[in-house]
Amino acid sequence: MLTWLKIKLWENIKTRYVMPNIPKIHKLKAEITSCKQNKQDVVDFFSRLMGLWSELDNSIKISPYKCETAAKMAKYIEEEKVHQFLVGVDD
Repeated sequence: MLTWLKIKLWENIKTRYVMPNIPKIHKLKAEITSCKQNKQDVVDFFSRLMGLWSELDNSIKISPYKCETAAKMAKYIEEEKVHQFLVGVDD
């Protein structure tokens, strides 16, 4: 009985903490999308975006594969960050 209870407890913990927090990820992506410089110093704006990107990276668990496809995906993600920055910068 005790072993069964331990197994159920670990399954519950795994279910809670292994699954990504979808609402949090959505909130972060929405913040990144709507992030604008609004006459703020460029360095401060970029720092704010970097903080959001970092928080998003920590919320999305991606295995560190080292294949050609993973390298292309990493490059794509970095290019997306450049576009997100440029969209938010004042004219």
